[in-house]
Amino acid sequence: MKNKKAGILTFHESRNYGAVLQGYALQQKMSEIFGEMDIIDYQNPEIEKVVKLWSMKGKGPKAFMRAVPGFAFRYRKKMAFDSYMNKYMSRSAKADRQNIAKVCAKYDVLITGSDQVWNTQITGNDKTYFLDFANPNQKRVAYAASFGDKKMELDDSYAKLLKKFDLITLRESIMLDEVKEASGKDVHLCCDPTLLISPEQWREHASKRLTDKKYVFLFVIDECPELTAYAHKVAKEKNLTLISNKNDMSFLKNPRPNDFLSWVLNAEYVVTNSFHGTVFSLLFRKKFVSHTFTASGTPKKRIAELLKTVGLEHRNTRNTSLDIDCAENWENVSSELDKIKDSSWNIIRKWFEE
Repeated sequence: MKNKKAGILTFHESRNYGAVLQGYALQQKMSEIFGEMDIIDYQNPEIEKVVKLWSMKGKGPKAFMRAVPGFAFRYRKKMAFDSYMNKYMSRSAKADRQNIAKVCAKYDVLITGSDQVWNTQITGNDKTYFLDFANPNQKRVAYAASFGDKKMELDDSYAKLLKKFDLITLRESIMLDEVKEASGKDVHLCCDPTLLISPEQWREHASKRLTDKKYVFLFVIDECPELTAYAHKVAKEKNLTLISNKNDMSFLKNPRPNDFLSWVLNAEYVVTNSFHGTVFSLLFRKKFVSHTFTASGTPKKRIAELLKTVGLEHRNTRNTSLDIDCAENWENVSSELDKIKDSSWNIIRKWFEE
């Protein structure tokens, strides 16, 4: 399909490290198949609300002054992410619900995924990610599309759209049976795109080392006092600096996605409750620990399943007997990750070669 054009619809504008890096990875990997490969520059209105630059709680001068630092950081992060995408990701013209069919008319293949593109609670029931705008001549592919951790009811409107897909792969098994029934198709499980790229490629993609200090890298998605306390404990015991993505100035000065890779790559230890923080800890063979629960106490199934798959389920914060310095069989971990990658990519390659 080297003479075909393809577009990927994902959450590239969410200013989330995992979302952008999985988009980059999917674009890189799919470019092995296609001649022209773009990220479709569409932003979901609900996600846009989450990443808005100005947010002020309350009224008056004091509330205004409290809001200024947050605005400054969000603006800097936006500039950093825009710079990264301009340099490393090919994007289509700007698209919205009114013009997306026109913007995407040049593509032979439309790919939705990965990330939680089919989680309607996040997208506000946006059927764009189900490729409802595609014309009959365009191939429709879902790569590792996710509904999140909760089941959803697939009514007739979703079933109708799913039936139009030429290939459907999901990231998690939670909706596998429902999607099979609604679509009437074979549905496969595929890994997150970040696992399709080799550790060597990710190392090359990372920024240069960003500090001379030896440090513990605390990377959190949702605030977690238990995890933060654990990271402080490790830093104190090991006599290391603690760098956090939430409040450390070194990180705030270097917030690009490839900077994030560098923070993980060059850390002495990584402490995280992020799926992609865990992924890159595995790829870079770091001494790490993951927190496998949300702030409300529900399990983070993706992290737990990934750790179990590679035989490192003991590396969680609630394992009181964990020695963070314990030696691991990294060759076995890499072998298991390669199996995940090869299995996923073989599904995609086989379909495109048919």
